[in-house]
Amino acid sequence: MARLSLSLLGSFQAVLDGRPITGFASDRMRALLAYLAVEAGRPHRREKLVGLLWPDWPEPSASTNLRNALSNLRKPSATGEAAAPVLLIDRETIQFSPAGDGWVDVHAFGALTRVEQPADRWKKDWALYRGPFLEGFSLKDSAPFEEWVQVTREQLERRCVEALARLAEHYEGAGDLGKACEAAWRAVDVAPWQEESHRRLMRLLALNGQRSVALTQYETCRHLLQRELGAEPTPETDALHRRILDGELRSPAEAAAPAALPHPKGRRRRIYPPG
Repeated sequence: MARLSLSLLGSFQAVLDGRPITGFASDRMRALLAYLAVEAGRPHRREKLVGLLWPDWPEPSASTNLRNALSNLRKPSATGEAAAPVLLIDRETIQFSPAGDGWVDVHAFGALTRVEQPADRWKKDWALYRGPFLEGFSLKDSAPFEEWVQVTREQLERRCVEALARLAEHYEGAGDLGKACEAAWRAVDVAPWQEESHRRLMRLLALNGQRSVALTQYETCRHLLQRELGAEPTPETDALHRRILDGELRSPAEAAAPAALPHPKGRRRRIYPPG
């Protein structure tokens, strides 16, 4: 039996038994499959799916479209093999089967980002997060679906940033500030408007001896907040910036270095004549 794999973190990708599926008749078919796969924990009534994907269509036409989309999703693949029975369909409800032979990256990612997961496992499977949920995919004439995508995207981004923060903390505790900075950089890349991630990166950079980079990161954060949110950095971020600027946050090597002795006051350097 063929195995269906759906990758929705980043661009939409569907693979059946190792071969990409390219024969979707429409974006709504992809949207239907993505929604059912992510919301696989319960069956969904047909009228709800109609309202999600064809909100402005007359009910008879929208219901027909749903039936056609389901029929196409259940057709044999281009390889000649029947797809795994991943959809449970009856007259009233439809569900992505939890027991079916299907794999969805969103669920695998969710398992990895649970608080109880050890940091070393999370760092190995970072590749699951290829980018924002359904990046570049849109149904502009379906506001309910677009809203669902946005909410889901924000939830997954938040879980990703939280996992990366735990990973950075793990590396810092282990004394590996280089890898801690790497995890903090990734968190900023995932959610650049999250000020807390910028603060974490600034602090770790300063502790890793990269004071100038930390100060530059503050300016990056400030400009981004102004451009995207019309806001200034919080007092907490400004206070951290001042501490880095004043040299209060230093790397262990810098902190261990002996301070330079001041030149004795009132004492002139004696210059001896040659010869």
